[in-house]
Amino acid sequence: MLNALLPALLLGASAVAGNPASAELSYTQAELSTHSGSAAVYQRLVTAAERVCANENRHSAMAATATRICVADTVARTVSEIAAPQLDQIHAARSVSPDGREAVVLAASGS
Repeated sequence: MLNALLPALLLGASAVAGNPASAELSYTQAELSTHSGSAAVYQRLVTAAERVCANENRHSAMAATATRICVADTVARTVSEIAAPQLDQIHAARSVSPDGREAVVLAASGS
């Protein structure tokens, strides 16, 4: 069983106090070896990031925006740290920019 620590990008009071929030994400290499397993890990990652970021930004004047930015950053950094190709593909396909618009995924075609 592997674990990834999800350090949230904190825009709330805890960041100022120097007490960053985090969550632990458990997964196995076997999960990351299949699309369905990677999708399940990705969903757990997003859920954990949403929970931590919402809690940490609850006192922010712009809590909803701060939470969206925090979730997008936390998920992107954690996917990068895990470095699993199928997880990277799922993230690219599901990524949403911090302002709520869907990201555009461009692919070059070979000639």
